[in-house]
Amino acid sequence: KTIIENVTEGSLYAHNDRIKNGYLITKDGLRIGIAGECVYDNTLLTIKNITSLLIRFPCTKILLDKKIKDLLNSCKLPNILIISPTGFGKTTLIKAIINYINSFNQDILVIDERGELFSQTINADFIRFSSKTYAFSKGIRSLSPSVIITDELISEEDFDFISKTINSGISIIASMHANEEVLNNKDKLLFINLFDYIIILNNQEIAGEIKYIYDTHNRLKIE
Repeated sequence: KTIIENVTEGSLYAHNDRIKNGYLITKDGLRIGIAGECVYDNTLLTIKNITSLLIRFPCTKILLDKKIKDLLNSCKLPNILIISPTGFGKTTLIKAIINYINSFNQDILVIDERGELFSQTINADFIRFSSKTYAFSKGIRSLSPSVIITDELISEEDFDFISKTINSGISIIASMHANEEVLNNKDKLLFINLFDYIIILNNQEIAGEIKYIYDTHNRLKIE
């Protein structure tokens, strides 16, 4: 109760949209997962009688692997998808990539649904706490990005936006919650092949550690 009151500054109502999605976010971008009793009236209204919280402490900044830097140092940023199960450092790696390309001559749009990617020191456009539907459609029109960076692709609608964005010439760097077996999933293969490179993360012990990079064009693993 004390944690929730501190994070919401005593106003659960003001944070209800996030609560309905199963989490809260602190001012510093710390995500807190929520478990409790869902209240419905045709649609989900809120979560009450919260029984437990999962506080995800972000890792310290990581040094980008030279293999990733080599990919990013090209004239036009490639389309990159980062794949791993939860807790392997996808978000940490994406934040490191944002920080690295911040000095490039790129118009960066960060779609930050959960508020975990934001940094005041980064020279980028951030659309925070919105749906990907809104952020992709409005952000591309109004902000004219050369690269879009986003976390956690989930729905078929997300994949559709990615396809249209890549086909319009805008680079995409994104993550997806899965394991490497998804590369053998015929239903996902068409979507995955939109990306130039797939980064597979290694384990939970070292956040953002690369297992290998898969080059979709040449069908090669870069160990």
